[in-house]
Amino acid sequence: MKSKSIFLTVLLACCSMLLAAQGTWTQKADYGGFARLAAAGFTIGEKGYVGIGTPTWDDQYYKDFWEFDPATNVWTQKADFGGTARAFAVGFSIGDYGYLGTGTDHTAALRDFWQYDPSANIWTQKADAGGTTDGRWSAVGFSIGNKGYIGTGDKQYGHSKDFWEYDPANDSWTRKSDFGGVDRQFAAAFVIDGKGYVGTGYNGSHLNDLWEYNPVTDKWIQKANFPGGSRGGAVAFAIDSLGYLGTGYGYSIGFMNDFWSYDPATNLWTQKAAMGEIARDLAVGFSINGKGYVGTGQMPNYPYPPMEDFWQYTPVGTTTCAVPVSLHAVKITTSTAKLDWDDVSGTAGYGIRYKIVGDKEWTLKTATTSAKKIEGLQPGTEYVWSVRTYCSFTPPAVTSAWSPNQSFTTAALRLETPVSNSLDVYPNPFQQSATITYSTMDDASVQMALYDISGKLMKTLVNANVSSGMHTLSLSSEGLSQGIYLLKFQVNDELIVKKVVME
Repeated sequence: MKSKSIFLTVLLACCSMLLAAQGTWTQKADYGGFARLAAAGFTIGEKGYVGIGTPTWDDQYYKDFWEFDPATNVWTQKADFGGTARAFAVGFSIGDYGYLGTGTDHTAALRDFWQYDPSANIWTQKADAGGTTDGRWSAVGFSIGNKGYIGTGDKQYGHSKDFWEYDPANDSWTRKSDFGGVDRQFAAAFVIDGKGYVGTGYNGSHLNDLWEYNPVTDKWIQKANFPGGSRGGAVAFAIDSLGYLGTGYGYSIGFMNDFWSYDPATNLWTQKAAMGEIARDLAVGFSINGKGYVGTGQMPNYPYPPMEDFWQYTPVGTTTCAVPVSLHAVKITTSTAKLDWDDVSGTAGYGIRYKIVGDKEWTLKTATTSAKKIEGLQPGTEYVWSVRTYCSFTPPAVTSAWSPNQSFTTAALRLETPVSNSLDVYPNPFQQSATITYSTMDDASVQMALYDISGKLMKTLVNANVSSGMHTLSLSSEGLSQGIYLLKFQVNDELIVKKVVME
């Protein structure tokens, strides 16, 4: 009989490519409270929450809090912030709760920390933010997974670079590695794919460096400097797998309304459409459902009056670029699996990212036409992967967004050049379940059953005509006791018997 092979092929549809310019800004409803600068906020689900702040940098501070619904373009006042009125605080969300703390009330740097429950519309005080007892203001904060992070800022006696992790499960703070750059205040931060990015700020002079924080390794790595000029008081947010940073003030550049995107896959910055009509600093920003929102802050003209306008950024301006990528397995054994793919577009390169289903961390592989493989995959394991293509490696780089996550299971990958009927089980021994893979030549009548060591039938697994190629099914421990079993695989007139052990 002539051997036939079968490929698992995932064909990614043509990607929608982001152009170097630009995206669009649309003015939305003005902020619900008084005009202000140095506000703070967070997003929970599909709503944005913004509050506190000051109108004048003096002894007038706010504690009101407002909810923004992008679907209706309406601001709704919520319960006042639970602590004292303040500005220059830090906010982030974890799950269904918002968190806000630190800042200044003009008399002292603060360190109290509060949780907001939108369903009950109440604030609850939590453990004071980590660090010295004198508190901090103009720090940065963000959340990754189920943990929050606060660091840098101005303490009672100077700038800082210490960083702290908040665990809401036990309401505790743990000191982590100090920020990788020099100590500072007025920095900006965003989160992409489980990593935090902190950059720009002020430390006697304005700064333009960018640093990546990996909470798994607790390490900081310096990335490409922000190209828009050194500044502090900028805003930042993330949309999909790109970070966005803009506005702010720098001694050498003045007040700004420019905006830039950062791609961690290429470590490149790309300038986007300028934000709104008026430059500003000390604004507030967040993203919801693929769109960014920026507003409030202070105007550049003396005496720097506060602002209340709010703007929506949509990363539009797309063109179609055909970059289909065909994924197929070329080899799998009981100990390792390898994945290869074909690109049919002739692009300059692309990135493949993949992870085991359920894991938080992605593995990123930058690929070219001469390196198109992932080795060392675990057999019988479900993975998720996606692709981003690069039409250019020189700024301004034109890149696609990450494709929708595609899943593949190594158990479903074909054996390389199957020359006969084959059978495999892994893991073996097994406890809860095992994956059975088998291949057949031509269309065949297949019978597969599990017997105990005495020959008693325990489970009938297959009794049907099966097309040629690689096939998979699951073997469950349900109804079985620990011991040795025989898996019998009958294909036409050929019989394969494999010993299977349940622990």
